[in-house]
Amino acid sequence: MTFPSDRTSTRAAASGPEAHPRPRPLTADLLERLQGVRDALPVESVMVRRHADDPGIEVLAGRRLFTEAERRALPFDSPEYSYSVVCAAVAVEPAPRLPLVGVGLGRIAADAVAALKARSAALLGDDEQVDRFAADVLGLRSGGRWREAVSTALLGDWPAPLFSGDPIGPCALAGLRKEAATRHAQLTPLWRRRVRNARLLSLDAPLADGLSLAGLVTGGRSAEDSVIAREPDDPRLAALLRSLGPAERAVVEAWGDGAVGTWTEAAIRAGEADPCATGERVRRKVRRWTAEQERRGALRR
Repeated sequence: MTFPSDRTSTRAAASGPEAHPRPRPLTADLLERLQGVRDALPVESVMVRRHADDPGIEVLAGRRLFTEAERRALPFDSPEYSYSVVCAAVAVEPAPRLPLVGVGLGRIAADAVAALKARSAALLGDDEQVDRFAADVLGLRSGGRWREAVSTALLGDWPAPLFSGDPIGPCALAGLRKEAATRHAQLTPLWRRRVRNARLLSLDAPLADGLSLAGLVTGGRSAEDSVIAREPDDPRLAALLRSLGPAERAVVEAWGDGAVGTWTEAAIRAGEADPCATGERVRRKVRRWTAEQERRGALRR
């Protein structure tokens, strides 16, 4: 961004009163919004000094300062004009009688001020103002993970142009919106995302009767399960039980109960001290026995 080199050339930009009408006075609402500029910028990055004409005004030092006369001389459509409001004049106490002149902030400049105030609100933990900024300026949802994502994005380096004396343009605001969306995606749990328009579910997702989805997945009936589910007089089940010790037999008999979903639950019902290890050991032993029986049956055929 190019600033006027001196006051003479600046005033020459508007040679007559007809070229650019006198700006209207700032309203209390606009002054209050401009107050957020001073609050949002780091103290070590901005030099603040008292305005020479009125002790109620502070001037932020950027690449150069604008006096009231210079602001009047700037054309309405110049970027310097918007910058003079966003980065030069900040009211200490918003009041309509303060001798400031408004320049008709464009949408980008107004959004930049709102973003700076939202940045300050994020630092202070003002969730309500962050939510309003996300909805009104960024067009995003508010609350929950969106609030955390927008707050994190606001605390990034998007206002860096101000520190070098440049205005915050549409690219910075677009980058802020993109960063908020990226942060939200990172904060969204995997089981809340969609793949080909289908929802993913966590294995810990609760189901009825205190069971979880993991219990259904790991508790699916396999070849050895069909053996255990037979009546006790089934010769294959009898042969399996004979190959097991008393404790292992109790686990297998508990597994045959339709209400048991996993081998760990069967070991718990059998009263084992370490149900996870015992259940897994019995499961592998039953699987090896079943595989051996299937191999022998295939040879006989």
